[in-house]
Parts: sequence; C-alpha cells; structure tokens
Amino acid sequence: MKTGAKVSNGTVGFLVKVVVASALLSLLLKYGGPLLPIAAPYTDRLNGLVTAIILLPSLVIGTALISLIKAQRLSD
Repeated sequence: MKTGAKVSNGTVGFLVKVVVASALLSLLLKYGGPLLPIAAPYTDRLNGLVTAIILLPSLVIGTALISLIKAQRLSD
C-alpha cells in the first residue's frame, strides 16, 4: 500500500524551475558578486545590513507561524 500525497506534473515542473532558477542565481552571485564595484570601506558596514535583510523575512515568517500555531492550539 502506497502512502503519501499525490503530486501533479505541474507542481513537479514548477519545483524544478524554482530549483534551477535558484541555482543559476546562486552561481551568478557567487561569480558575479566580486565584480561589483563596492568600495572597501563600505563592506564592513554593509555586512550587518545584508545579514539583517537575509534573516529578517525568515524571522518574521517564523514568528507569525509560531503565533498562529499557538493561537490554533488555544482555540481547540
């Protein structure tokens, strides 16, 4: 007996496209990023900003999901 959810071909195709696009963007940033003309004195100040830009969406979504789960458990 098989278990698990059915996944349509459209969903698989979409996921493949997202993974390929993500890999291409990653390669572009890895090899093209050092070519960007950012002056040396600004890189130290930008590290904190870049870290905040990267982490903030995950923290906001995580906090929202945790609060929704807690609210749902309280209502049940």
